[in-house]
Amino acid sequence: MFKFINTTDGRPQKRKQAQQACETCRKRKKRCEHLDNAVASPPKTPDSESARGTARPRPARRSSDAISAAVLAVPRPTPAQARPPPSPTTTDSRDRPRRSVDAPEPPSRHQTIDDDHSQHDDARFVGDLNPEGAFLADSPGTSRGYAESNSVGVWYSRRNVRGNEISTEVASAVSADHAEHQFLAVLPRRAYYEKLEKIYLRDVHRIFPVLNLEILKKPVSTTSQILCKQAICLAAGSSPSAKPFLSLGEDSTIILTYPEFAQRLSSAIRKAIGLGLIKDRVQTTAILVILSLYTHFSEDRHLSAELAGQAVSNAQTVGLHLQNPPARNDDPAYLTRLFCCVWATDILTAAFHGRPVMIHERDLGRDIQACIREQDSCFRLFLDIVALLGRIIDLYRPAQKTSSCLVMEDLPSFECLVERAHALRVDSRLLGSLELLYHAIAILSCRVPVGPSPSEHASLAYTRQSLSAIKVTTIVEDFGASLSYMTFVPYAVSLSLRVAYRELRSCKVPMLTLRSRRQLQAICRILRDLGGMFRSALVMVDLAEQVLQEMDQVCSNAANKQDEQGANGTNAANTPRQEGAPDQQGPEAGNIAVVSTFPEQQGDLMATFHPSFYQGPAGLDVFEYFDPSFDLNAIDAILGGDAPPEFGNMAPMP
Repeated sequence: MFKFINTTDGRPQKRKQAQQACETCRKRKKRCEHLDNAVASPPKTPDSESARGTARPRPARRSSDAISAAVLAVPRPTPAQARPPPSPTTTDSRDRPRRSVDAPEPPSRHQTIDDDHSQHDDARFVGDLNPEGAFLADSPGTSRGYAESNSVGVWYSRRNVRGNEISTEVASAVSADHAEHQFLAVLPRRAYYEKLEKIYLRDVHRIFPVLNLEILKKPVSTTSQILCKQAICLAAGSSPSAKPFLSLGEDSTIILTYPEFAQRLSSAIRKAIGLGLIKDRVQTTAILVILSLYTHFSEDRHLSAELAGQAVSNAQTVGLHLQNPPARNDDPAYLTRLFCCVWATDILTAAFHGRPVMIHERDLGRDIQACIREQDSCFRLFLDIVALLGRIIDLYRPAQKTSSCLVMEDLPSFECLVERAHALRVDSRLLGSLELLYHAIAILSCRVPVGPSPSEHASLAYTRQSLSAIKVTTIVEDFGASLSYMTFVPYAVSLSLRVAYRELRSCKVPMLTLRSRRQLQAICRILRDLGGMFRSALVMVDLAEQVLQEMDQVCSNAANKQDEQGANGTNAANTPRQEGAPDQQGPEAGNIAVVSTFPEQQGDLMATFHPSFYQGPAGLDVFEYFDPSFDLNAIDAILGGDAPPEFGNMAPMP
């Protein structure tokens, strides 16, 4: 049997080492008690009294003082550094750099210290499988936090731990001013921020209340409060109504595009977190969740998944997956709500990126369904829909066979979910936003394999996906800019584009081909409007419009060829055009090139095409007439086929 022994002080706990007597007692041959008394209660000296008098805050020094302190003190530690600092009245100018190392203080010009860290324990969860718990339990520098019977670990408080080494203090002193001006100053002017905060509370917070708004009510500006404001601006900026307020800097009047606005904000937040300017892991978790969701459509697709992983890791470090840390003074309802947000973000990230989930229900010390029932109606409806997505991800696991059609048959209706969440009185625009997520999940609930599917579920799958794709288009067209433009909105529209493209490729009935083409055009217009906020959505639009352009070119060539053959009295039975079709003249054919150059005018220009353009002999496939140099297989691999719950390779076509 192994037993862990505390050796943090350099010698085993049960072995006592005798101390030698002092010089006086050694000469007198008597028992020495001077050293024990000295260890138990060190004598008071004038220096120690003056040191306590200097504990009050002093004005901050410039970064150059801290740098000089690092040069003078760090490479050559001396015994004098262990003595209490002398009183300010007896300190000459040569001791000033050394004193800045012994007791560095933050800048006093702007009170942006993370004061929240001093109000609670930064409790860390240590599981019973970790032998570190045996050492921490007996360590004098830590205090055992809380443990329940039959639990899997305990929380350990680090309130009494002095982990501030000289190098860390010097680095903090050197970078305080730089970080404050470089990262924490990245905010819109106050009037613009207030507008963005209203948009966030109206469109985002009711669906996804991940941030603790009590931080914003504190009178003293802290680092946590500034980062919370930056996260609010990042989330609210994706709304079309926020375009006039996308400006950074108190004196700046330049209105930025949302991609640039989001890139500068997210970069500042990530660097501030990386420097350790915010100490509270709970608040860090909430900010990381916002960063993960609103960097999904950035150029670095891996960054979103990485931030989501950091959020899950921080939540597990403080034990949110088990229960609320008892040493914290946060509202228990908020901690439960934050856990639900992290859990939902993990599932959404798995769907967006095609990755495994990191939070498994078998590892939770909470009842996730009970946590969902505690939430407000709108947030509860969102969590119920995400729970459906968690079940649907099972269809896309590597162990699932894809030779037959897989369908989730017991998918509840959206109205049933609304009633169960008691969300009947939620604003229609918020319900419309959540219905987009529901129909995206309905599309994913049917995994249709590539090629003809002999499964009896194929008909159900095609019907469900087609109806959901049409409803996605209808909802976006009906609500427009009043929707809550969260990350799942372009995700749902992109999934509907894949369904419309698959129908266009597989339809043999000319009427259905024309209908699928119009549906694809409508979705392309929607995604192009979203491209200003989510740039990677434009990649799918470009691919779909390349196919539409090639189809129109084939029909135009066929029409011109039949006109030439009709003038010569020949038969054109092998062209994709019937005899009753209207003539297509040269100028109209030239408009086809204009369509590809100006995609936003495609719907109006393509409306001039007669339906008979896509009518021909039975079984005629327009795609067979495509130019051999057109890489249709590459587009099929991205837009069609057995689509996993993610966008796939988003690299632009050559």
